[in-house]
Amino acid sequence: MAITDAIGSIIGGSIGDAVQKIVGAFKVDPTVAYQKQAEIQEIQLQLQGKLIDQITAQIGVDQAEANSKDVFVAGWRPAIGWICGMALLTDFIVAPISTWIAALAGHPIAFPQLDLGSLLPLLLGMLGLGAMRTAEKISGAPGTSKLQ
Repeated sequence: MAITDAIGSIIGGSIGDAVQKIVGAFKVDPTVAYQKQAEIQEIQLQLQGKLIDQITAQIGVDQAEANSKDVFVAGWRPAIGWICGMALLTDFIVAPISTWIAALAGHPIAFPQLDLGSLLPLLLGMLGLGAMRTAEKISGAPGTSKLQ
């Protein structure tokens, strides 16, 4: 006796028949399930291939930027790094010390606060890329000088 028959006989009547139909609707042919799983795996492989192609293209762009002698091509990342570093230095060291010194001198000032909500995601993203670059150098990835 199938499970749907057992459920139908326990509940009985038209409700039991309805339950049998509902449960029967969820039965999946194993062949169809394997075919769908194979299709999903094929789509995943295609997406992974596209992702690898995009990453490879980005690496090519990054290498071209790094090899450029033009400061406007190769220097924008370091410039952003220096700007973020100076902004953090100003907000966490210069501003508090200046405010404290001015207050001690009897001339309290209100040092403007930077918008760290915009600055920190940018800086943390750059630091993440820096950490990945260090990992590449440690592993001796192509195009890097291996760190000892």
